[in-house]
Amino acid sequence: MTPDNAAYVMYTSGSTGRPKGVVISHTGIANITRRTAEVHRITTGDRVLQKTTLTFDASALELFAPLIGGATVVMAPPGVERDPAAMVRAVAENDITVLQVVPSVLRLLVEEPGWQDCTSLRLLLSAGEPLHAELAQRARLETELEVWNGYGPTECSINATEHLFDGSQSSGQVPIGRPVKGTQVLVLDPTFVPVPVGVVGELFLGGAGVARGYLGLPSLTAERFVPDPYGRPGTRLYRTGDMVRWRPDGTLEYVDRTDHQVKINGVRIEPGEIENVLAAHPAVQAAVVTSFRGTAGYLLAAYVRGEDDLSHDESRAFLRERLPATHVPAVFLRVAEFPLTANGKVDRAALPSPDSGADTAQREHVAPRTAAERRVARAWAAVLGTEPLSVHDDIFRLGVSSLQLTMLANQLRAASGQDIPLRALFGAGTVESQALLLAPGGAPSDPVLPIGRDGALPLSFGQRRLWFLDQLEPRNPEWVTGLWLRVPEAAATEDVQQAVDTVVDRHEILRTTYTAMDGEPVQIPAATATVPVRIRETRREELTALLREELVQGFDLTSGPVIRAVLVRLPDEPAGLLVTVHHIAFDGWSAGILERELRTLLADRAAGRSSELPELTVQYADFATWEQEQLTDAVVEYELEYWHSVLDDLPALELPLDRGRPAVRSAAGDTVPFAVPAPVAKTLLGIGRQQGATPFMTLLTAFATLLSRYSGQWDIPVGTPVTSRNRPELEGVVGFFLNSLVLRCRLEGDLSYIEAVTRLRDTCREAFAHDQLPFERLVDELTMDRDMSRTPLYQVAFDLHDELFGETPHAEDGAGDLTSRG
Repeated sequence: MTPDNAAYVMYTSGSTGRPKGVVISHTGIANITRRTAEVHRITTGDRVLQKTTLTFDASALELFAPLIGGATVVMAPPGVERDPAAMVRAVAENDITVLQVVPSVLRLLVEEPGWQDCTSLRLLLSAGEPLHAELAQRARLETELEVWNGYGPTECSINATEHLFDGSQSSGQVPIGRPVKGTQVLVLDPTFVPVPVGVVGELFLGGAGVARGYLGLPSLTAERFVPDPYGRPGTRLYRTGDMVRWRPDGTLEYVDRTDHQVKINGVRIEPGEIENVLAAHPAVQAAVVTSFRGTAGYLLAAYVRGEDDLSHDESRAFLRERLPATHVPAVFLRVAEFPLTANGKVDRAALPSPDSGADTAQREHVAPRTAAERRVARAWAAVLGTEPLSVHDDIFRLGVSSLQLTMLANQLRAASGQDIPLRALFGAGTVESQALLLAPGGAPSDPVLPIGRDGALPLSFGQRRLWFLDQLEPRNPEWVTGLWLRVPEAAATEDVQQAVDTVVDRHEILRTTYTAMDGEPVQIPAATATVPVRIRETRREELTALLREELVQGFDLTSGPVIRAVLVRLPDEPAGLLVTVHHIAFDGWSAGILERELRTLLADRAAGRSSELPELTVQYADFATWEQEQLTDAVVEYELEYWHSVLDDLPALELPLDRGRPAVRSAAGDTVPFAVPAPVAKTLLGIGRQQGATPFMTLLTAFATLLSRYSGQWDIPVGTPVTSRNRPELEGVVGFFLNSLVLRCRLEGDLSYIEAVTRLRDTCREAFAHDQLPFERLVDELTMDRDMSRTPLYQVAFDLHDELFGETPHAEDGAGDLTSRG
């Protein structure tokens, strides 16, 4: 074995339409690994986040550089590379000190509110595409955070040049810097003569990092790996195809590409690869793929010559089945003929603008024109965290969720004072159409107002259901939920206790007890309550058992409190705080609220700062009273009429069983985790967006289809929880705001999957528009004969956690939550 032996083969996209395997030697990867660890001073005190897919060469730096420096490699949770909020949480919760990221992802990270909590970062490595100075400035949390801009193709063992951003530059692209030690850099003209400072030339790279060549492609290797005219005999240079210039300070500045190769979101793409696949479609005669700059960065555009009935959606679906999502163009345009140059090649510069014939959602940005359109556009910008949308943007093709539509409705209520039915929003897919819902004279929305605390207060409808179940089986752990979060190392035990005391004092529902008066359940808020933080010491391998032990302990709703806190100390790593709460006072949204507030309080206490949490204008008991006032006889009659029409003659789900059904349903159960392959999930969600369906609707269709295969039934009731936080003043309130809906999934008929998605999309839209009626009222009305061996109305539930798709209404919710369910 010698250092010149192959270490690995990394495939990149090929200009001929075929991927090519780059053979990297041990010398190449060892050189960049060693130089990275030395230059960036990676030592035993560092923690590096490994989140890059192993089929990208940048993953090698995240693994090998920290390991040879004695640092810790933290394996990121699955999917963080597609979820900026999850990546920010991973950095903050794991005290990451070194992060490597492409600028397009970095731009999303700095938009996250949790980015300011990533104070453990000391080194940020940017590479893969041009880094702009304004983004580098925003990324620097403080002057101690080093931001480095790297450049390097796979053919030269990851990074060939680097530049430390010193903060003096305020605009333009950050230079790609100077050569990494062991790397040779030449900027040459077409005759292989070095160009002077300031003159653009092609970048050639040599030295230890140069690959051995392309696996099984000798002619392409000879074309790209050329003899070094200025080096020792036998040495080679790699032609990068990138145009650069020397700056007077001795650093390199990236200018452009010499060929048509592009980078989209840090992924190197050869348009020829996409063109070849698209040309394989029987209705396509020829195709050309280029890139263009859109409002959110560079996008791909496909120009297709083919049959007239070939739709854009059909072309997009064809590519999704055969290529990664990164290679599917955002815009498709049909052309009669391609413009040609004098020598008969396609004249790409003469192709029509991608905006001229693109899908509606991709056309030129049209700014809001009316007050109503501006109000809707601002609301969407707040919900999505983006710039205002074009009035013609299709929000369903952007992949929005039901929760985001609920948040939009709250934003519009706060801005206009009008109630916008969720069903109406589902039927209006653009800013333009949603603005029409804000017509003058729209229905006003009654606000939730504080009420007196002179005596016992009523329970909400959801609380009544949980109280009744607790009466049947006191201290049932089925209704215990919890969250787990890391405690800053600088936080003392008394800081944790103070933080818990603050949130309990802040949220009245956490210091409320429950009893019955004259046969009716009531809630009694306490003026003060103390929740002592217990301390448990354990080892990492025993942590799961400890968490399970805490989560299976029920609560006494009569004496309270309904919240517990345990500070878990682990050897040689930060402590964790486990908070468990009874569901009568808590839901998933509440977990996000509590997590955010505890993080803020702990960070402020550890830093010696005073905390300023936003003021709460109402408490949960105010909502419970308001809810009863809103549910008038007229509303109940209207809702019951709808649900009778939908759920009369509802069948029970009969799944095959391997043992007899017990006479009384038990809460005993287990969790069976499994993963859906990413390409399958992407295909499903893509189909949903094309049909105007949210991820919930799309995945519900798949779930119901699976149940129909198991049961042999085509009429399947599926339950789902929905939030009743339909007022903006409730967004920061902790409490139980969930109601249950029954979705009657009818799949009879010879349906394709797309037809099934469309049918259940309409089913969901109608059901969500009738979510006001409490589930227990529906059960009382529709269930004459109770079967204690089954849950009433539905026997299986579908609960989509939107944070898996980056759509959670609270960025911190989900990753650290622990939920105990029957």
